[in-house]
Amino acid sequence: MDASRAFDFPKPESKSVSEQKLSELFCAPNADVVFVSSDDVLFKVHGAYLNLAISMIFAKVFEDTSFGTDPVQLTERADVLEILFRFIELPSPSVLDMEQQLFFEVAEAAEKYVVYGLMNVCFTRMQQIYANFPLEVLNHCAMHGYSKLTDQAAEKALRYPLNKVVLTLKAPALLAQYVMYYTNYRRAGKKIGDKIYWIVSRTNCHIWTRIYGMYYQKVERNPLLFDQIPSVENVRTINDEIVCTDEDDECPCDTNTMHKTLQKECVELRKTIPKFSAVSL
Repeated sequence: MDASRAFDFPKPESKSVSEQKLSELFCAPNADVVFVSSDDVLFKVHGAYLNLAISMIFAKVFEDTSFGTDPVQLTERADVLEILFRFIELPSPSVLDMEQQLFFEVAEAAEKYVVYGLMNVCFTRMQQIYANFPLEVLNHCAMHGYSKLTDQAAEKALRYPLNKVVLTLKAPALLAQYVMYYTNYRRAGKKIGDKIYWIVSRTNCHIWTRIYGMYYQKVERNPLLFDQIPSVENVRTINDEIVCTDEDDECPCDTNTMHKTLQKECVELRKTIPKFSAVSL
């Protein structure tokens, strides 16, 4: 990409500078660069701090760009820009208690403007919260090349129905990639479920009938759990001890052996499922 066009900002709308609100934190009269947020708040920032905080490519752009007297229009809201500029010019704020939507918007702005300090802070925070916000972390990390965290978040995201996923993963290619990833786990669950059903149909065993029902409830809620077949001990009842044992106190349908064999198949099947970052369209 041509660095000279990296910050090809649109001109602000017709509202005059006098009509726009001035940020309480970024209002120094000697600041040489003025930005305006999407909700019409002015930010006066020192260009020297910008050059220190952002990548060399974008620093050169700021150095070579003649901003003139007009504010530079940015697409982010004032609350997002305030945090972004605080990482450039003022003591950095904490992101630990930041509201979810604001945090991910700040993280996106950090990537967009290549503010390294804020990028690192946001990435570290995402490593801590990806289990609670897997879709949001997946959406961010997949677009910015954080493949390891992308894979971790994708696994956690499998517990959500696709209609919720569609609302979060906005990029069509990313959504298509996720659907393929999700389908791989669905197919694995069906494959193991079919094997359990085959056992039920051949043995008419009460234990395997209950295992079959419990298994499908589990994988329906979360396809990631396809390799967790309900244990025999968890579904066995007193009546099963009478129906499913012979004079040697052995299960005539060999439940335990079949369960172990099927569990081993699950382990091997999981090894064949590619990680999210390895799924190709």
